[in-house]
Amino acid sequence: MNVAASSASIAAADGCPAAREAAAGRPTIDIRAFGARPDDGADDAAALASAIAAAGPDKTLVFAPGRYRFSKPVELADRQTYLGGPGVKLAKAGKGAGFIFSAHGRTGVRIACLAFEGGGVLIDGFTRELAITGNRFNKIYDPAAPFGHESAVFIAGLTDRARIAENDLQDIGMRDGKTGSSHGNGIHAYHLNNTVIERNTFQRVHQAISLVFEGEAGSGLGVVVRGNRVRDAFRMGIEAQGSGTSGARFENNEVTLRERSDETIGLSIVINEGEGTVIQGNRVVSKIPADAPCAGFGIEAAGVATRVSGNQVAGNWCAAIGVHADEVQYSIVSGNRICGHGSPYPAIDFYNGMANSRAQKNEITASCNGDLTRLDALGTR
Repeated sequence: MNVAASSASIAAADGCPAAREAAAGRPTIDIRAFGARPDDGADDAAALASAIAAAGPDKTLVFAPGRYRFSKPVELADRQTYLGGPGVKLAKAGKGAGFIFSAHGRTGVRIACLAFEGGGVLIDGFTRELAITGNRFNKIYDPAAPFGHESAVFIAGLTDRARIAENDLQDIGMRDGKTGSSHGNGIHAYHLNNTVIERNTFQRVHQAISLVFEGEAGSGLGVVVRGNRVRDAFRMGIEAQGSGTSGARFENNEVTLRERSDETIGLSIVINEGEGTVIQGNRVVSKIPADAPCAGFGIEAAGVATRVSGNQVAGNWCAAIGVHADEVQYSIVSGNRICGHGSPYPAIDFYNGMANSRAQKNEITASCNGDLTRLDALGTR
C-alpha cells in the first residue's frame, strides 16, 4: 500500500528550506495509503499511527497538502522523518491545548515543514539526534491545560544532539493578543545536551524560550541559542535557569517586549552554577512607554565566569543589564551599548557587590536615536 515519491521531487515542490535535508536518501511513504486523508473531517490519529508502524526505520512519511485532524497524540518512531510542505496543516481536534506528536526515548526523529495548530510536540525520555526544522506552530492556548501542554515544543527528558531551527511560532499562550493566566512557551526544554536552537521566529508569545538545567550527568554541555527573533513576548523573551552547564552560548538573538508583567525580561540567563556562559551580540528592546513603570531587566545574568559582551539594550528597563553578583564570580560585562535608560536604578546593576567581577567599556546614552519600534534604533556597531 506504499505510495512512493522521489525525494528530489518533494524538495523541489514544496520549497521548505529543511525539506532537502529531511528527505535526502530515504524512501518515502505517502500516509494517504494508510487512510490519513486530508480535508475529510475525520480523525487521522489511528491512520498515521498505522503508517508509522508499517514504515519502519529510515523512511520519510509524507503529508500531502490539506488539513489533518488529531484527537490524541501520535507516537513517533526511531529514525523516521515526518515531512510536509505548503498547504499542510495538522490540527488538534477538540477543545484545549495539547500535543499532536509525541516521542518517548526516540533516536533520529525529524519533523520538518509541517504546520501545527492548537497543539504541539512532546519529547520525553532520553532522546538523541532530534531535528525540528522549518515548521509552523500557531494558536496554542489553554491556561487550564497541564503544565507544558500549552507549549509548542516541550522537551521533558534529556535530549542529546538536537537541532530546533527555522521554525515560526505565533500566538503561543496568547489569545487575541492577550496572555491571561497562561504558562505557554514557544520552546520549553529540560536537560539539553549538544543542542542548537537557532533562527526561530516568535510573535505574540507568552514566553519564547525557556530552558531548565538541573545539573544531571550529561545535561548542559554544548548548548547554543542563537539568531532567534522574538516579537511581542509578554513575560520573557529567552530564559535559562538551573545549574551544571559548561560554555552555554546565547548569541545574536533579537527580542522586543511590548507589555509589562511582574517578570518582564528580555534575556534571563540565570544559570547559577553554570560555568563560562556567553551572552553576546544580542539586541533587546522594550516598547513600554518611557513614562510607564519600568520593565524589569533587558538582560539578566548569573553564573561563574559569565561573559556579557557586545549586546545592545534599548528602552524602558529598570536595569538594562542586571547581574546577580552573589551568584556570579569572575564575570565580565563589557562592550555593551545601552540607550533610553531612565529609571532610578543603575543601567548596569550588580546586586550585592561585584563579587570579583567587573564592568568595562560599556556605552550608556539617554537617546536611542528615535524610533524604538525598529530593532535598528540602536544603529550598528
